[in-house]
Amino acid sequence: MKKLLFVLFFILISQISFAKIIKLNCFVSKVIDGDTIICEYNQLPLRVRFAYIDAFETKKSKHFEKQKEQVKKSDKEILELGLKAKKFVENKINNKFVCVILSSKNLQGAYGRYLGIVYDKPCQLINPMFDKSLNKIELEKGFAIIYKK
Repeated sequence: MKKLLFVLFFILISQISFAKIIKLNCFVSKVIDGDTIICEYNQLPLRVRFAYIDAFETKKSKHFEKQKEQVKKSDKEILELGLKAKKFVENKINNKFVCVILSSKNLQGAYGRYLGIVYDKPCQLINPMFDKSLNKIELEKGFAIIYKK
């Protein structure tokens, strides 16, 4: 029994990620679409992609076709949801200070964008027990789906 517990403990410890969580207070200077923003941190522009979600597209593209297959919606519905997602993000955080939470383990995505969980207020005002990230809100509102590679 002790051997089994030791093996289970070893497996558990080996699976733990030692990633560092990085919290940034930054000013949103531009909303690109429903899941990408430009924010200024220490006077440097950072392109931030909302982690774990895929907001609907605002124009037709290869990715648009992939989304269309995934959700079985019409072109018009997807484009409308994409515009609603962008408008939602603009209304919530454009020209405001936000909290972006990054993980050092998965800092940047395929296109060089930082992958983050975005909150609509500065980090010192976030209460993880009660505040929802914009990532989660967009999923709940149906403006985005869970990101799949």
